[in-house]
Amino acid sequence: MTKSYKRKWLHKGGIIRQRGENYQVEINFNSKRIRATYETREAAERFIEQKLTELNNEGLDSLTLSSEQRIDASLAIKELPQNTTLHDAVKHYARAASKLDGSP
Repeated sequence: MTKSYKRKWLHKGGIIRQRGENYQVEINFNSKRIRATYETREAAERFIEQKLTELNNEGLDSLTLSSEQRIDASLAIKELPQNTTLHDAVKHYARAASKLDGSP
């Protein structure tokens, strides 16, 4: 099966392919492959730049954690079952705790 791309290029780590009159973007974001299609090259490039900004902001947010919080998170992650995120565990705990408190 052959792909029908008019052009293919990299933009800041993301791949843009011109398929017909549209532009397909592919970028790896938070360990997931994301694909999107846009009508213009500018919109495709803007999508990549927005995702990179999000990723950068998440990285900066992690730097605001104290060393105690980072150590606590690291220990908690090691105790979680495989394929369970710390966020999922906290949501589960919060639901269980609210039932014990009688909260909705």
